[in-house]
Amino acid sequence: MKNILYFTTFEPALRIFVWQSISDLDCIMGVLADEWEMMAEYKTKKYDLGHINISALRSCVNFIKFPKVPSDKEMKKAVEIRKLTY
Repeated sequence: MKNILYFTTFEPALRIFVWQSISDLDCIMGVLADEWEMMAEYKTKKYDLGHINISALRSCVNFIKFPKVPSDKEMKKAVEIRKLTY
C-alpha cells in the first residue's frame, strides 16, 4: 500500500496529488455507496450497462455494501472516473 496523505484543502492540484498517493482501495472506501450509485446512473445515459465505466462503479457499490472486492482493473477505472467527475 502506498503512503497515505491527509489534506483538508480541496485545491485541485492537491486533490490530484492526494488521489495519486492513496491506494485505490482506500479511495473507494472513502466514498459513500450512494455517490458511486449516482455516478453509475449518470454514466448509463452515455454507456450501456455492460460497459466497463458502469460495471466499475457498480462493483464499488457492491464492495461497500457487501464484502465483494472489485478487480484491480475495475478499481483503477472507478478511481479514474471519480477524478474526472470532480
